[in-house]
Amino acid sequence: MQVGDGGSKYRQSSITWNISGEYTAEMVDVLDALSLGRFIIVARLSDGSYVMFGRLTPMEAETASLESAAEATGFNGITVTFTNSTVESPVPLSEAAIKTVLGTAGAGA
Repeated sequence: MQVGDGGSKYRQSSITWNISGEYTAEMVDVLDALSLGRFIIVARLSDGSYVMFGRLTPMEAETASLESAAEATGFNGITVTFTNSTVESPVPLSEAAIKTVLGTAGAGA
């Protein structure tokens, strides 16, 4: 928790996303786009449930780190960290919301 002006309390949320593959011009374009945007992020947890980050205050890419590798290529991927300061913790999603996010809403059973 952080305390702002006038005693308002905020939560610092962060989520890290790993991008693997070659460091190409296309990856540079992706990183540039991520650095300019504000995002609502839906993450699947290890137990299979989903949570939403940034519903009230969108997430922003704060850090992008290149990860080195021991082999000759020297590149293991990029880690991007998204953060925000908000009054709301990440929100668990309902089954209906998950179907909407995954694009399976209205799909035949």
